[in-house]
Amino acid sequence: MLLYFRRESLFNNSDKEKLIDIDTDYFKKIKEFEDKLDAITNGLLTVLHVEMQSFYEINNKIALKQLMKLKRSMTQNKKIKQDFSSFKEIDILLRQRQIYTEKLDSLTNQIEEIFQKRLNNYDFFINNPLFVRALNYTNRDFFEELNKYRNKGSLSIRKEKSLYNYIQRATVKCSPLSYFGTTVFEGDGLDKIDSFKNNNIYIAILLFALSSIGSTKYKLKYRFGPLIEDRGRMFILHEKYFLPSQQKTWILKREDRAYHNSLTRLFKTIFNNNESVYGEYIKDTLKDDPFFDFDFLVSSELIYIDFNYYLANSRNLLNLLYNDRMFSDKKHLIYYLKGEVNPDLEQDIKKEFYEVFNFIDNVSIKKRLKDFIASVPLFYHNSYSLDNIDKECNIKVEDFKDIIEENTLSKFYTTCMVQVSEKFEGTNVLEILNYINDHFKELSAYIEPSIVYSNIRKNLLLFFQKTNDGMILENNVNIGVGVLSRELSYLKSYNFDIFQEYHKNIKKLFNNESDIYELVIDSESSNNLRESSSNFPKLYWPYDIKDLSFYVEENRLQFLFKGKPINLIYTGAVPYHLFFGTKRLLLEIIHPYKVNYERMKKSKDEKRKKKILSRKHFQNVKNKTNFEFYQFIHNFFEENKLPKEFFLTKRSSFRNNKPVWFSLDSSNSLTILKTILAQSDYDLHAALPNSFENKTTEYVAWLIEGD
Repeated sequence: MLLYFRRESLFNNSDKEKLIDIDTDYFKKIKEFEDKLDAITNGLLTVLHVEMQSFYEINNKIALKQLMKLKRSMTQNKKIKQDFSSFKEIDILLRQRQIYTEKLDSLTNQIEEIFQKRLNNYDFFINNPLFVRALNYTNRDFFEELNKYRNKGSLSIRKEKSLYNYIQRATVKCSPLSYFGTTVFEGDGLDKIDSFKNNNIYIAILLFALSSIGSTKYKLKYRFGPLIEDRGRMFILHEKYFLPSQQKTWILKREDRAYHNSLTRLFKTIFNNNESVYGEYIKDTLKDDPFFDFDFLVSSELIYIDFNYYLANSRNLLNLLYNDRMFSDKKHLIYYLKGEVNPDLEQDIKKEFYEVFNFIDNVSIKKRLKDFIASVPLFYHNSYSLDNIDKECNIKVEDFKDIIEENTLSKFYTTCMVQVSEKFEGTNVLEILNYINDHFKELSAYIEPSIVYSNIRKNLLLFFQKTNDGMILENNVNIGVGVLSRELSYLKSYNFDIFQEYHKNIKKLFNNESDIYELVIDSESSNNLRESSSNFPKLYWPYDIKDLSFYVEENRLQFLFKGKPINLIYTGAVPYHLFFGTKRLLLEIIHPYKVNYERMKKSKDEKRKKKILSRKHFQNVKNKTNFEFYQFIHNFFEENKLPKEFFLTKRSSFRNNKPVWFSLDSSNSLTILKTILAQSDYDLHAALPNSFENKTTEYVAWLIEGD
């Protein structure tokens, strides 16, 4: 075990008890009273039958009529008002029946009262200044709604559901890159410190806006996609950007191609081997062109902003803004771009972003940009501290031999690279990858994988929790170190020993002394793809790929960058297999091992005792009273041998939903369950106890084969 850290929840693990407000014996008492009441009622009906038969035989119509009326009242569950003291045995049973009816009514009223007072359970959490701050920075609109609730004392079910979700997230979960937890590394005691990072996407969105504003669009630097030759035909491999409408926090990209001969000739003229040029130069070059103008190339995304130029050095963007009157009164936005983070100014900063968008003439572009950032966080936050880390778990890569397996696509694409390069001499790596992407079916019909990428050792990041009985619960397994790489800027400042250890361990992955290069992909489209703060040089997709070559020795492929042997790694927090297009092929090649997610899921489900809750069992629960639902859900869980404390995850074929914690002894949990169970099917996992830890804790271990 090489590097090891943990994440802790904001609240103590025991604080969830503040939501558990129904005595755990209530359901047992209810069943006991109901069983007793049923027994008394059945006994009473038996006595009534005997007495009525007796009165019938002696033709005592008055007594018979009185007992028949009593029986009718009992079967209709009406209140019995008559005096039956003259019927001694019946009177005793009626009095006993009344006692247990009152006991049951008392429990019913107690539970209804608990539900009516359930909002008070949230007071502990919403009076915590750290939690309130987290809500303020994470969801400003909801924070405002919560303030209204605190003044009025009422909360809609929809808002209560949101509040409940935030509370359970801060209590029984460990959230990275949020205000609801802390990341702890090994080291001498260091009080918790906050770390804020600007969201890359806001820089990208601002650059998109500037490319649509007359006073700035020509002052930006632009690039074009690489020129690719495919069997004598030249085309431009470029990418189109899409701003998703469904509250996604990333920018989508899709590969496209432009084959126009005039266009490829034009780009050779404009860029002339330059990596990027200013818009002013492009405009001047195109002034006499009969086919193209600057605005067409930008709107068609045949040329696009040199994002890396501005993301790698904020000074490049600031120099542009300082010289434009549009930004003379945008002091908050300027501070933000300089990296001077102040979350309390979030609304002011967003307001100034919107003001910049107003300079855009194109109404459609203006609306898309405004709509997109409405739901995108301006900052990313984490809390850090240094402390002792328990490393007693003896975990090794070999323990996951059923989950970590050879990535057959890596071997296939590597072999394809070699054979295609032999077929088309002088073809560069990007052209080879493009050819493989276009001819995958054809190549897979005859190529036998035989060449592997380098001699890299298996390594993985394991995310896990511990239970009271010592069981290790895997939450996730990742190939690579993306999540750890994201923390390097903090480690560089506060624990340089771990920072250096990270670099040593990366070098251990390879059996040669070649330099390590990090492959950076789409850093402008998601904060999870922000390049790391490591000391390793970066290789940017797709621009640097033209300088990438390779050779093969003993059936192992070795990359070279500008003729120098290198070891290529990817450290983005987005797993490599989630990419598409030509870049996916290169990512597959440099990942010779992969996670078998089906097996991992099966292992997780077995340990957490997974069950499926079908919505068909809960279609009428919304019409039940709180007490009726309490009885129903307890009966259902008892009959199906389900745990009283559990996590539910909405089942979906196209997205990974987050699990939410519930307890059958919490009126808050039951209120939420009553509103959701009829809507969807859910996976249920038992909430296995870890009461030996003060905080809900997730451990992260970086494991390398052989260490």
